Amino acid sequence: MARYRKATRFGHGSAHVLFNSEPYILFLGTVVALNWALPRDWRPAFLLAASYFFYAYWSPPYLALILSLTAFNYLAGILQGRSTPRRRGLLALAIAVDLAALGVFKYLGFLDGTVNSIAALVGGRGSLPVVQLILPLGLSFFTFEFVHYQIDLFRGTEPILNPIRFALFPAFFPTQIAGPIKRYEDFDEQVREKPAFNVSVFLEGLELIAVGLFKKAVIADTVARLVVLVYSHPGQVGAGDAWFGSLAWWIQIYFDFSAYSDIARGSAQLLGYRIPLNFNAPYLSRSFQNLWQRWHMSLSFWMRDYVFQPLVTARGLKRFRINVRLILAVMVTFALVGLWHGAAVHFVAFGLMCGLWVVVDRILEVRVWRRKSLARVRTIAVWAQTQLLILVTLVLFVVPVTGALHFWKVMFTGAPGFQLLNSLEVLQIAGIFGATVGIQIAMERWKPREWISRLELSSLMRPAYVASLSAVALYFAVAGAAINLSTQRFVYFQF
Repeated sequence: MARYRKATRFGHGSAHVLFNSEPYILFLGTVVALNWALPRDWRPAFLLAASYFFYAYWSPPYLALILSLTAFNYLAGILQGRSTPRRRGLLALAIAVDLAALGVFKYLGFLDGTVNSIAALVGGRGSLPVVQLILPLGLSFFTFEFVHYQIDLFRGTEPILNPIRFALFPAFFPTQIAGPIKRYEDFDEQVREKPAFNVSVFLEGLELIAVGLFKKAVIADTVARLVVLVYSHPGQVGAGDAWFGSLAWWIQIYFDFSAYSDIARGSAQLLGYRIPLNFNAPYLSRSFQNLWQRWHMSLSFWMRDYVFQPLVTARGLKRFRINVRLILAVMVTFALVGLWHGAAVHFVAFGLMCGLWVVVDRILEVRVWRRKSLARVRTIAVWAQTQLLILVTLVLFVVPVTGALHFWKVMFTGAPGFQLLNSLEVLQIAGIFGATVGIQIAMERWKPREWISRLELSSLMRPAYVASLSAVALYFAVAGAAINLSTQRFVYFQF
């Protein structure tokens, strides 16, 4: 049986360079200062060197992996760009190499375990050799960036000829570890334009970092304690514990991952670059499909463009009716979404359940919620339905399938009440969720970001504003230690 370990920290020994740590703030400040001090033509090369240093600080040997994949995809892109027509075989080779690297490091242990389990079921006694692998940080993210680059080249776009610009695309340190997944045409256009210092972009970057650190240190890491409390004691869980434990996990994973994305976007903007928005008020989702249009948007849209749409139009599926093709494409796409999140059966089950809910959600929309008699309650009812489905499904994101079956049984048939959570903890969970929904409604209706970005700050106020935002960011970077909590890694580092 393969022994498969995921990298859970960044650095050697006890060294951590997490986005919510003092070393990262120091690193970021140094890189930002040097970036703007250097001539514009030197900045891409400097950012590439800084990004490689950032990655090598975790594991120098694995720097060779990203360097090798970068060199291979650069050369494959050059060859593809010179081909008329574009070569399908070269595309297949490039994707095979990229996915092979992902498969070896992320899925070898999963395949090993699956083969041994099947062998045991049929009476086999042999086992595959023991393999120990650490999942390289960010491999899932920059592999998908390479794959999309190769597919777009095959579709007719032009390759990046400058090796520095190409290498910076996957290596860019704000998005290197956990995304968002960039599109090369958008990012490379910014690199080619050599962005000049923009006060509004810089200040918005500081705001994003401060907000992200607040989300992580004050909300996500605090609620994480309640998630651990519930899921570490399955035998003592009451129905109330099970539901509110899932709600606490829904809160933790949103604030944790959106915090990372905010800090990544903010860090990029301090350097003059904009990267994709990854979340758009997911707690306001009006259907399960709408949830995936608001949650982890860079992955959702990547899967839509490079998996779902090609499957719908695939020749092999054209013998099926359009509704059947759509359902098959949805289920395959979401199975891959689940597998992307982790090399385990419960992640695949999570993806399949999400796909099932998208199909069921669409059927209910057409046959139930469009009735005129339900017009007045439709919005709230569909919203509540979406929240209920995600709370049930997210259990698979925490525990294996057998554990999920136990929690679902408790949710729907268990003894009412709470055995693990006290009343204050329940109020804390409900209060955070309710307040977040209210804030997202207000921000979607009045869009404060737009009028804040239009606000002109005088030259006298601007230094004070920058200083205060920097102080807030630094405070929340060390808030874990200040309130007796250890600095927690981000959930999506493991993917």
